[in-house]
Amino acid sequence: METDPRPVPVAPFVDETLAGVALWAQGDGLTLSPRVEVETWTFDPELTGRVLTNLLSNAIKYAPPGSTVELSATSAGGTLRFAVTDRGKGIPAGEVDKIFEPFHMVKGSKAGTGLGLAICRLAIQA
Repeated sequence: METDPRPVPVAPFVDETLAGVALWAQGDGLTLSPRVEVETWTFDPELTGRVLTNLLSNAIKYAPPGSTVELSATSAGGTLRFAVTDRGKGIPAGEVDKIFEPFHMVKGSKAGTGLGLAICRLAIQA
């Protein structure tokens, strides 16, 4: 994958990313919450947006109705860290090492192809 890093105002980026999944979240009675602690950072906004949208989609799919899904952007040690947090049941311990493999789906998963997290892994590696 090719990347196109450039300076990005982080708060508007986070807001735009959350807006892209807002209707789906509202349909499940979820609240989307941004938490941004950095102003501008250099990264590829398109590729990063795709990764975060996938992670948010997973969080929305498994979050309990009426709960909150948070997208945060923080920095530590010169690194930007995005995190998606929800109150879902989480990933079983025995599956954590497997979820980024193509076509792997955790038993009892809701509909999907098993490719989303594998694609996210490739994008992050790029």
